[in-house]
Parts: sequence; structure tokens; C-alpha cells
Amino acid sequence: MPASSTLIVTADDFGLTSAVNRGIAASFSDGLVTHASLMVNMPATEEACDLARAARLGDRIGCHLNLAEGAPLTDAIRRSRTFCKDGCFNEPLSRSRFIPLGADDRRALAVETRAQIAAVRRAGFAGTYLDSHRYVHTMPNVASVVVGVAREMGVVRVRPYQNCGPTATGAAMIGKRLFNVWLGWRGVRGVDYFGGIDDLEWQARRGLRDVGSAEVMTHPVLDARSGIVVDGSAGPLRERLLALAPLVGRSLVASITPLRYDK
Repeated sequence: MPASSTLIVTADDFGLTSAVNRGIAASFSDGLVTHASLMVNMPATEEACDLARAARLGDRIGCHLNLAEGAPLTDAIRRSRTFCKDGCFNEPLSRSRFIPLGADDRRALAVETRAQIAAVRRAGFAGTYLDSHRYVHTMPNVASVVVGVAREMGVVRVRPYQNCGPTATGAAMIGKRLFNVWLGWRGVRGVDYFGGIDDLEWQARRGLRDVGSAEVMTHPVLDARSGIVVDGSAGPLRERLLALAPLVGRSLVASITPLRYDK
């Protein structure tokens, strides 16, 4: 990446569990991530907020829109058979992605999205970027509602579809590329490339230095036995970022703060 490039390293799922929260807090402390996205409806949400406020991460916390797990914040979507069962969000894969939502479901989705962004901000965080749990914001019949609410509430960056790595090829990518173009047209696509560490490493070997911005998705968890922050089940986060760092021309582990990154 060129010297003026933007590199965002996001820790997803802040608030999911205590182990995730402690892993993300340690990742910030060690300079391994630049941002985290907060789930506002999970049992460990308050702990996540306390940790983020203690570390003064107000402008580094966005909304991890959750329409996939736990109970909603608002009543209308809780009553929706499209999104919920027995008062909790149903499995996203059980929903149709392409059948247009009815008017009631669109209104309920808008209200819930608005409530989750607002909850991030009431907790003391900027909430100026949005991604989602299980990629629900990229579902074709959901995206226009979510992005419309995001723009209404001053969200400046919405996560694009993964567009790098060995799986970002072939016919299946056509719809994803169209989604990313549409995000840019709506004025909320914040980076040129998005993917996991392996995806960015793959792309970097094929010319990532030529683009202006990239976001790396991570899932830090503090391992109870070793005390090491791991990236989900894929190994120590520090080691994974060390493997990526030479390819983007920066030492991520030494310090992420010299990089210019979006707020």
C-alpha cells in the first residue's frame, strides 16, 4: 500500500462474550486493531462498553448491526415472522434474500436499525461506521433499508462485501461487486478492499499496494489457558498480522497509530 493509504483493522463482535471483549480490549492495548464494532443486544454488551470507555475508544467504536442472534431492541421486529421466532432473531439463512420485504417488515427493520445505532451512541461512542453480524446488511432485500437509515443517521462508512482473496472470483462475485458499486453510489463505501487477514494477504501479493484503502476483519478472543489473543480459531492475532505486515509495507504490531485511518 502507498504511504498515504488507509488501513483499518476491525475487531468484530464486541459484546458477544466476555472472552471476546477481553480479547478486543487487549488487541487495542497492544496496537493490533484500529476499530471495533459493538453488538448492543448481547449479555456482554455492558462489559464491552465499560472496557471501551475505560480505554477512551469513543471514536473507534462502530455498530455491529445484529439481526441474527439474541433479542431485538424494538417490539415491531420482534413480532415479525420474517426476522424473529419466539421473541429472538431467527437464523438468517432461513430467510429469503431476494423476495422484497413487505411494508411492515421494512418499517420494523428501519426502527430496529435506528435503535441499534442510537444505542451505540448513547453508550458514548461515535457510531459513524456500520458492519453486521453474519453479513446481514448485505442481503439484497435488507440492504436498502439499512443503508438508508445509516445515511439518515450520519454513518459515513458501511462495510462492503468481501472483494479480495481466493474466493473473490467467479460468477458469484458479480452480485457482490454490484453491491459494492451501489454502496459507493450511496456515498457510504469507505474502503477499496475488504476481507479477512488471509484474504488481504492473498490480495497484497497481487497488487494491494496499488489501492488507497483496505479493511481487515478480525475476531479477537482472549484464550483462557494461554492468555494469548487469537483470531477466532485461526491462531494468535499478533502472528497473523505479522505475516501480513511486510506485504502492506507497515509494521502493524509495533504500532498501528502512525497509519491514517477513517473515523
